[in-house]
Order: sequence, then structure tokens, then C-alpha cells
Amino acid sequence: MAVQTFRERWTLFAGTLLSVALGAGLVESSALVLQASSRSARSGAVSRLEAGNVQSFIGITLMLALFLSVFIISSTFSFTVTERRRDLALLRLGGASRAQLRRLLMAEAGLVGLVGSLVGLGAGLLLARVQLALLDTLGMPAALLRPRPSIGVALTGVGTGLGISLVGAWVAARRAARVRPLEALRDVGAAARVMTPARWCWGLGFALVTAAGVVTTQASTDVLVAITVGLGIVFSGSIAFQQLSPLVVPLAGRLVAVLVRRWTEGEIAAANLVDARRRAATTAGPLIVLVGLVVGLFGILQSQTAAAVLENEHGTRAQLVVETTGVDPQRIADVAGVAAAAPLTELPGQVGGAAPGDDALDAPTVLATDPADYRAVMRPRLVSGHLADFGDDSLLVGDDADGVVGDRQPVVQVTTGGTTSTLRVAGRTGMSLAQPFTVLVPRSAVSPELLQRLPTRTMVAVEPGSTVPEVQRRLLEAGFRASTVTAWATRDTAAVDRTNRSVMTGLAGLGGLYALLSVVNAVALGAAARKREFAVDRVTGMTRAQVVRTSVLESLATGLIGVLLGAAVAALCLLGVARGLSAWLGQPVRAVPWEAFALLSAGSLGAVAATAAAATWSATRQRPVALAAARE
Repeated sequence: MAVQTFRERWTLFAGTLLSVALGAGLVESSALVLQASSRSARSGAVSRLEAGNVQSFIGITLMLALFLSVFIISSTFSFTVTERRRDLALLRLGGASRAQLRRLLMAEAGLVGLVGSLVGLGAGLLLARVQLALLDTLGMPAALLRPRPSIGVALTGVGTGLGISLVGAWVAARRAARVRPLEALRDVGAAARVMTPARWCWGLGFALVTAAGVVTTQASTDVLVAITVGLGIVFSGSIAFQQLSPLVVPLAGRLVAVLVRRWTEGEIAAANLVDARRRAATTAGPLIVLVGLVVGLFGILQSQTAAAVLENEHGTRAQLVVETTGVDPQRIADVAGVAAAAPLTELPGQVGGAAPGDDALDAPTVLATDPADYRAVMRPRLVSGHLADFGDDSLLVGDDADGVVGDRQPVVQVTTGGTTSTLRVAGRTGMSLAQPFTVLVPRSAVSPELLQRLPTRTMVAVEPGSTVPEVQRRLLEAGFRASTVTAWATRDTAAVDRTNRSVMTGLAGLGGLYALLSVVNAVALGAAARKREFAVDRVTGMTRAQVVRTSVLESLATGLIGVLLGAAVAALCLLGVARGLSAWLGQPVRAVPWEAFALLSAGSLGAVAATAAAATWSATRQRPVALAAARE
């Protein structure tokens, strides 16, 4: 029966099948890229740090794909089962038991999962190339990775496709089997109930989690707590609003009715929003998740970038920055109007404990400076120790090594350019979004020849009584091009911001593809199931064009509800992140990704409108009299 249903009504499963295929293909391609990065790291073709960056990005992509796969497949399959409730009720009346009905639906899900997985396996190698191209744009060593087809990876992809399909269909199958057949046939009682007990539990449960997260971010002054909990709010809020959307849609429908009550198509569309809550919730749900995730994550990254610029400005007494290579910083300090100049040179090196057997840190960041000048110009946040103790025999430990070097190893061994120095820990700095470093060492511990070969950034403080433009001009006359701290900080964070945007664009594209499949499937199925309703509208006086406009307006209103609820999720997330960053910096930090929100909203609503127009036009091709009189 499952095979026969799949053959005869394959259009019902098309959206779910494509979602499964995409999920299985991404699992296969991600596994191939991860295996290739591990092989390259073992052979020495890429460093462990580069391999780790590749694996982190692919891991995030894979987690997002699995989350969206289960979430959207579950929503789509539930809507598919709902559209078939009359068929399923007839099966029950014909003698099928609840267990047999569950087995039938799970068999259909298994068949969809198997076919979708096989389709996904064919696209796995192509998706691997797409992922490598994206990694290349992010500056990762994609050209050194050589994915190889593997039977084990292929089986993993098939298993994943089957798994997400069965998991997504399980709740819908259980609910369909519990509904009484006469209620399903007449669409009353439990069959007509949209807000089921399970939906109430999921919706209210995640709403409470979201509320707790909002309270936590507003009460905490820890930036890490704000960012971490903000990420959690994005996921929990999206699920909560999606599950509770059938409650919001009728309210929005009544508001739309007030606004368009003098327009026939608008009034009918508003009435449909109030009446067809399940269909509207199925369309709005993926958009809630998409907008909440993408806008929330984009907003977090932009907030971090804005905070990094402010931190660079507040973390120094300097007004100018000079970037040079192989120049004695004393020449910059001797320029008239310069009060102090603190050079910062990033070095290749190793960092570890001084005791035998202590492990070295992987890929540390070592900065060399002059301690006296550093103390005069910079204002780092110290969580322990004193800046005055930083001298030629000591170092500062950065946040990225905190808890590894600073707590367990009070004496640190630093090797740079073949020179090894043993230095005591003078202090530990707090978290930095702008200029994190593993250790900050004195220049006296580094060979002058090495310092002369490496780029150096010199932070310049201007003497009282001298103006910044005047000192900037004098530095230029001495052969040094100087930037203001604000201009340098903006330029310095731009590269990181571009990388973050590239990552988020890739993730947004993945999420958008999933949401598009789900929304297009829901709108198309909804229009196909309403042929008789459209025929009745036409028999009572509406033209075919009016029916299409009504359907498009209804779908646009539903899509707009989803976009606004998703924006509300992102706003809750960004309020908490902004509160944490503002408390950390002592200055308000607000960054709203309006561009991403506008593009995402326009694309989503455009896809919804186009699908509704095409599906409704196709559903109204037959003569309305024949359809209005038809009975299943």
C-alpha cells in the first residue's frame, strides 16, 4: 500500500523527498570533506589549525542541516498526513487498525527516505565541490583537500536520510493513528484540533526556555553568557513561535480583515487565515525558523564586529596607528608630538610550561612589545596580576590561553625564532573580541633580526598640546603613514567581518533552500487540495483572476506573519547580546542586520507569492461547475 500510494500521489511527498535528498547529500559531502581534512593533516599537507578550521565550519554546516532537516520534514510530513485525513479515515472504517495505520505511514516515510537518500548520494560529490569552493572563498586550504568516495560514507548518508525521514514522520503517524475515523472523515473533534497537547507542550516549553534566556541576558554582565544564551534564544524562540503560530495566525487574520474589509479579495483572504490555521502555520513555520536563525546569527556577528571596533578604541590611550616592517620603533617615538609609541609584533613560536612534560599550546599567538611603552599606551583588562609587573622578565597571558597557561603554569617557556625564554606570568587579561593573544612577551626576549623581518603595528599616543592631524603630518614627513585608531580598527576588523559574512551567507543559503522547499511544498499542496473550494468561489461570482489574487494575498499575509515572528525571535536574541556587550564595554552596542533581513524577507515573500499564483492557476484550470459538484 505504501508503494502504491507513493506511485499514485508522489506529488504529496515531493517536498519531503527533496529535503531528505538535500540532508543526505550534505551528510555525505560533509563526511567526505572531513575525511579529506583529516588525511591532509596527518600527511602534513595542511596544519592542524587549518584542518581544525575546516572541520569547525563543516561541523556547523552539518548540525544546521540536520536540525533543519528533522524540523522541516516533520512539519511537511504532518501537513501531508493532514491533507490525507479522509483517505486514512476510510482505511480505518474499512478495518485497518491503529497499528496498521502507523506502519503504513512509517513505511511511506521509509520509502521517501530511501529514495531521497539515493538521490542525495548522487548529489553528494557535487555538494562536496560546492563546500570546497565555499571554503576557498573563506581563505581555507580547499585546494589541498581531496575528497574520495567511500562505501562507509555512502552508507552513512543513506542511514541519515532514512533516520531523519522516520523521525520526522513519527509524531504525525502517532497522531493520525489516534484520531477517530469518523471525526477525521467529518473533520471534527480531534481531527480538527490544530493545537494538540504535544504542540502545546513543545510550544510552551520552548517559550519558557526563551523567556528564561531573555531574563538571563538582561541580568548578566558577562559577554560570553550574553552571546551563548543569545544563540540558544535563536533556536528555542524559533521552535516556540513555530509551534504556537496557529494561535497568532487568527489574530493576524482579524487584523488583516479590519485593514482590507472594503476589498473583496482581501476580506476572503483574511477569513481563510482565521479558518485554515493549520495550513497557515505550516507555511509560516519554516519562515519563522529561517528569519530567526539567519537574522539572529547575522546580528550576533555584526554586534561582535561593532564591539571589536569600540574595544580597540577604548583599550588604548593612542590616537594613531603606524604599520611598518623592519623599522626601529624608536624612530616613531622620536617624532615631535609623540608622547609614547608601543610596538606590537606578531611572532611565530611555541608556548608551553617550563616544567618537563608540559604540553605546548597548539598554534599560539605571540605578540612582542616594549613593556614600558605598552604600559604607557595600552589599557588591557586584567583579571589577575598587575600591569606594573609586566617587564623584561615576565609576560601577559591572553584570554585564549587563560586556564591553560595562567592557572596551571605560573612560569611559561616561549620559543621564537630558535630562541627560548622562560618568563613568569605577570597577569592575565580578560576576554577580547578585538585583539586576542596567547602571550604578550617583551621584545628583549626576541632576536632583533627576527623583529626586523616581521610586520609591526605601533600604537602612537599624542602629547598634550599637539593635535592628531599635526602629528599625523609629521609622521608622514618622517616616512610613516599613520591612521587614526578608529580608521585602523574598522579596517582591521573588516577582514574578520568579511569572513563572518561569507560563513553566514553560506549558512543562510542552506537554511533558505530548506525553507524554500518546505514553503513551496506547503503552498502547492494547499492549493491543490482546495480545487473544490476555488470552484465554489468561482460559481458564486468570482473570476479566475480574483481567486488567484485571493490565494496570493492569503499566502503573502501568512508569509509576512512568519517573517515578523522570525524577526521577533532575532530581536529577543539581539537585545540580550547588546545588553551583554554594552555592560562589558560601558557603552551601548547595537547592530541590526537590516540588509540581510530585507533581502531575506523579499526573497521569501516573493517565493511564496509566485508559488501561490502558479499553484492556484493550475488548480483552477477545470470547469468550476464540474469541480463544485464533485464528491470524493
